[in-house]
Amino acid sequence: KDFIYNGVDGIWNDMNEPAVFQSVTKTMPESNIHRGDDEIGGCQNHSYYHNVYGMLMARSTYEGMKLADKDKRPFVLTRAGFIGSQRYAATWTGDNVSNWEHLHMSISMVLQLGLSGQPLSGPDIGGFDGNATPRLFGRWMGIGAMFPFCRGHTESDSIDHEPWSFGEE
Repeated sequence: KDFIYNGVDGIWNDMNEPAVFQSVTKTMPESNIHRGDDEIGGCQNHSYYHNVYGMLMARSTYEGMKLADKDKRPFVLTRAGFIGSQRYAATWTGDNVSNWEHLHMSISMVLQLGLSGQPLSGPDIGGFDGNATPRLFGRWMGIGAMFPFCRGHTESDSIDHEPWSFGEE
């Protein structure tokens, strides 16, 4: 409530899926059992609930923002989701890399998210990890303008990824 009262218009749920970085799969073991409510699947192993967790976080964020200000439409951005997530949040495709392969992958990812019912989605333009070249960034900006959602976001030790950062080229 305090965030909304102080002018926050949107909330970004980053890393909103269960993660265990010290494991090969980067998530909880398959043998973990979650005791979910019957309406969302009941007692299931971790693989069932991995993405449901992100959707429920997006839902609770959306509902909390709505309770804080009934006159304002909440904006929630999520990386993790499940069927129904589009009711609560836009999706960005997660940490990507500043290379041509990830530029190409972003096109199919956004199209597939749209076809699966998540129309408001997009990548980090120019890539999150690493440094885009002027040519790569220019191409990514051109394609990114066609995505339903686009933003520039990079890790802290990369070069700036704003259009003016690349000089004349």
